[in-house]
Amino acid sequence: MEDQAEQQNNYNALFGLDAHQRVDRLFGAELSRRVKQAEKSNKFQELLLAIQQKPVLLTNPDIFHYITHFQYRDPAYGSDYLPLVLAEFPDLWVFDEFHIFGSHQETAALNSLAFIRRSQESQSRPRRFLFTSATPKPDFIEQLRKAGFKVASVEGVYASEEKSGFRQILQAVELEFVELPKDTDTQTWLREKISIIENLLNAESKARGLIIVNSVAKAGQVTRLLQALLPGVIVREISGRIDRQQRLQVQSDLKDAEQPVLVVGTSAVDVGVDFKIHLLIFESSDSATVMQRLGRLGRHPDFNAYTAFKKIH
Repeated sequence: MEDQAEQQNNYNALFGLDAHQRVDRLFGAELSRRVKQAEKSNKFQELLLAIQQKPVLLTNPDIFHYITHFQYRDPAYGSDYLPLVLAEFPDLWVFDEFHIFGSHQETAALNSLAFIRRSQESQSRPRRFLFTSATPKPDFIEQLRKAGFKVASVEGVYASEEKSGFRQILQAVELEFVELPKDTDTQTWLREKISIIENLLNAESKARGLIIVNSVAKAGQVTRLLQALLPGVIVREISGRIDRQQRLQVQSDLKDAEQPVLVVGTSAVDVGVDFKIHLLIFESSDSATVMQRLGRLGRHPDFNAYTAFKKIH
């Protein structure tokens, strides 16, 4: 959500508006913090306040899904009150980086869109849904059409080589697919390849790398392992159990530390964080996630080389 928040700050500044008065960010840890801080509150109440108080709300797919599927309740209100308030709230719904959603998440999103459309059909104000993706899925677009939505595609124009009028958005990357034996886990592979990782880090004056794994438990294990194996490297974790303050510290390390920095993350880093890195090691469970995670690498110049390892079991 960090990228989106920064974009909102910039947009509001262009029009002389105060983003702090207009934009709210709501994720799991923040929602729990507000409930704890307020007297006699609950998640339903805090979500209701967030929806009603500011015109722009940044949140994650899970919270959106739980609201539109009647999972937040308060005995003082009907079970449909919060979803209906949310359905009435925005003119525009933006689903950023939607290509990383799995088929079950696409189905849930379609259900939510159908609910919003049905509950607001008597209103003259149109509701619009924007799905942003550099690699849109034709089958999902077809599902939207079959569900009766009017669909318009805005396609980007890209080039794979230097060309007048184009700006470079990704650097050239050396990608290696690593097939792991059934009895070899990520930690074992990292332990065996630690000298290669160390050499890649030492090749840069301000080395930065990212390792993405598929579970919070594994992220913690890998972080502790690398902290022991690479004493000269700052190793930090970003996952669902790391709060926003700790994440900001990680970003500060990435930006300012003179030592090499390795970040170990989960799907929490798939979107919303712009990493300036030259080394990427990652796991993934599907092709959409491969594209998304590979796109974390090479977003910034100034490194000598960009290297990625994709692990395959």
